[in-house]
Amino acid sequence: MKEITDTMVKHVKTLYLEEGQISSLLDDAMGNCDNSFVCMVMEIARRDAFMHSKVAKLIVDSMEKEALHLSLDDFAKVSDIIRKQIEYKEKAIQCIETLFDDVKDKGFGLQRFLLTYVEDTNKQKKLFEGLQSIKRGLSPYWVQ
Repeated sequence: MKEITDTMVKHVKTLYLEEGQISSLLDDAMGNCDNSFVCMVMEIARRDAFMHSKVAKLIVDSMEKEALHLSLDDFAKVSDIIRKQIEYKEKAIQCIETLFDDVKDKGFGLQRFLLTYVEDTNKQKKLFEGLQSIKRGLSPYWVQ
């Protein structure tokens, strides 16, 4: 088990360092950016790299310093928000799919490109569904 943990920490630390470097490069690129479309893509990438770096750091810290823990009390505080987020994300995904269908083969190339980022809503929905699944694992009798 220790060998697997050490290997995982090594790889995640590499990811953490690389994401930090990418975020720094994107900061520099944004400083030289004049085009709103290009600037938006750079900003999206920068924020994603920043969050990837934070997630990687949390993973490493949870293996080297303090283990992650969750309780039903933790979920009780945010359960309603999780449920509402899933409902909202489902509606947003339907809207985005409709938008893609509406503009298909009608131009709007740059707008469609930006909608692919908004389509990332599905990833966020999966995060919240994952939280609900973890909550059910803690207590199969939890309702909501």
